[in-house]
Amino acid sequence: GSALLAAGVARTLGDFDAAERILNGLPASPTLENERAALLWHRGDCDAALALWKKLPDSSAVRFNRGMALLFTGKPAEARDELAAAAASLPDSSGWHALARLYQAVAEIAG
Repeated sequence: GSALLAAGVARTLGDFDAAERILNGLPASPTLENERAALLWHRGDCDAALALWKKLPDSSAVRFNRGMALLFTGKPAEARDELAAAAASLPDSSGWHALARLYQAVAEIAG
């Protein structure tokens, strides 16, 4: 709950060490591992982040993040499929749905 949110805020603010300390104190879960992958991504360890996202069970957030990572690591065909699946699992009224569709279109143009 709030500790995971605090880790995400710390990551977003660029305090990666604080984010990692918070994450290390939390019980394992797919949501925690999704945040851990995001931290790896923000630290510039894109390959490790993508590898972790590929291991996680499918969810809207994981598929969106996996798709974005694939797109920005030069794998647009794989990204398109992940982003389409993410969009399909989100309500049409969601801003995340629109964003997934936007990046899906970018992936289609890119590859």
